[in-house]
Amino acid sequence: MFTPGRIAFIIFFVVAFVSILIYSYIKDKGLHNKYYKGTLFVLLGFFIFIISLVFLRFYWRDESLLDLIRHMMGGS
Repeated sequence: MFTPGRIAFIIFFVVAFVSILIYSYIKDKGLHNKYYKGTLFVLLGFFIFIISLVFLRFYWRDESLLDLIRHMMGGS
């Protein structure tokens, strides 16, 4: 399915891409601290909102959240 050339390209691409991402983040870290203060609270609020939607979905449904987890894990 994957030839050795494709595997080498994938490895090279992933290493190069991640390296460029890390370099860019380190270079812009000072600007991130200056302009993006308080974004952690926005992210936290977003996760709380999504989690509350999931719980409300199962609150109004006959099947419980634990039943869904059991079903996803392969149980009956």
